[in-house]
Amino acid sequence: MKDRLIFETQKLKNGMMVYGKPWDVPFVIVRFFVPIGTRNNTDSIIAGSAHFLEHLMCSRSQSFPGKSQFKKFVSSFGGEFGAATSETFTEYHLSIPSAAFSEIFPKFINHIFNPLITEEYILEESGIIANERKRKGIWFPGDSKLGMHVRTGWQNNNPYTLRQIFGEDDDFSNMTPEKFYSLHCAYKDPRAHLFIGGSYDARLAMKTLEQIETKFNDLPVFWKKASWQKREYHEEKCVESDRHIYYLGGIVDSRDPFVFRGITLLGSFLTNNVNGMLYEWLRRDLGWVYNINFGASVSIAPNIGAWQLSLPLNDIGQVSHVRSKLHQKIYGAISDQEQIDLHVKEKLTKQIFNYQRISDVLDDQIFSLHYFGKISNEEESGELLRQAAYSSFLKRIYNTYWHPDVSGEFLALPINS
Repeated sequence: MKDRLIFETQKLKNGMMVYGKPWDVPFVIVRFFVPIGTRNNTDSIIAGSAHFLEHLMCSRSQSFPGKSQFKKFVSSFGGEFGAATSETFTEYHLSIPSAAFSEIFPKFINHIFNPLITEEYILEESGIIANERKRKGIWFPGDSKLGMHVRTGWQNNNPYTLRQIFGEDDDFSNMTPEKFYSLHCAYKDPRAHLFIGGSYDARLAMKTLEQIETKFNDLPVFWKKASWQKREYHEEKCVESDRHIYYLGGIVDSRDPFVFRGITLLGSFLTNNVNGMLYEWLRRDLGWVYNINFGASVSIAPNIGAWQLSLPLNDIGQVSHVRSKLHQKIYGAISDQEQIDLHVKEKLTKQIFNYQRISDVLDDQIFSLHYFGKISNEEESGELLRQAAYSSFLKRIYNTYWHPDVSGEFLALPINS
């Protein structure tokens, strides 16, 4: 089978990179990234500026001065246009029919690089962003009381404040067109890059981008490192259901893709619903759980990766039993090389079902580039998994990130208990 993660890559004369994935479909997905994000909202750059500038750029430009004029232009072709600001990048994305690519793509790039900003437009967006901030602020940085405790009461796992992301009303009053035009210069940076997939004219895409004169911009950077707020076992009333959710988790001080692969492999090995040890023990043998959840995350900021295992149990007695046996069970499972081999074989075989959509392929490689510094094809990804599939390596991962001496735990109790 042809490797579905191989991209056509091209470094342009101005330093920008183009990552292209031709695909026999009647549409094009465009994702363009400029190197300015939440982490740059510090020092001389007013809090919330990167996100606010994204709003301004989506709304108007020199070529499309009417409010949302470009978005409506794209929609008239049956396409979609939008944007998002992450910790390190501002992304502008476009989904359009291939037949309209030559008409829309040059205008898309022109729209991004030719802002139209006035005091009136800043005031106009202020209310919208204030409303967005209020919506996110209730349980920030989570989306519930439980999520907030996980990231602020259990771990300090929030690299950016709400103010750094969105800005406050006082920050809005200090924003001026001149400051935004100055910040927009950071868009014209050779680290800007394009991911594009579908049926498109690659020469047109590269020719359009090469017209942009670039210059490296050294923007200030600030984030907070992850740490433990209360690593030792504790109980917190923060669950709206009647379940008792036991959490075990850790903080990861590495963005090494091999370490990340080991952590995610260990999690899937223990929790998968076919032969995962924890799943078999807690559901099939004891009949105590319906599901088991595992997740791992990584961030651009150092020492900000984390993993979490959550076990939704029924009462305190079950929690006590699980806590007394859990680490012994985990270590026993990762000592069984035969079961590890079986799990990895199944994962590699199931990869045939991955990457059925161009959007999935783009997502995978954007994640790989932004968090690990390179794109990886299927063969490389599979080899990384095979290299991690050794009991000795998983034990090392366990001792470094999962062992009781380094991991944390807490019990989320029903609010009304």
